[in-house]
Amino acid sequence: MVRRRVVRYTAHVTIIDWNGADVPSELRGLPAGKYIIQRADDTLTPEEEQGLVIALESVRTGRGVSHDAARERLLQRARR
Repeated sequence: MVRRRVVRYTAHVTIIDWNGADVPSELRGLPAGKYIIQRADDTLTPEEEQGLVIALESVRTGRGVSHDAARERLLQRARR
C-alpha cells in the first residue's frame, strides 16, 4: 500500500528572536498543529549573497516570474 502525503507550501514566514529557554509569545498564539522551525543564520555566505544580487537584478530587468509560476516549477521538480 502506497501512502501519499499532501504537502502544502505557504509564503508566510515569521522571524523570532529566541533566548533558548522561554517559549516566545509568537509561538503561544499559534493554533495546534505541525510546524517547521528552522534556525536562521545571521549572515549569508558570499555565494548566497551573490545569488540574491543576481535574482534581484533579474527581477529589476523584468526577467522575474510570478509566485504562482515559481511555485508550479518547484512542485513539478518535486514530483519527479
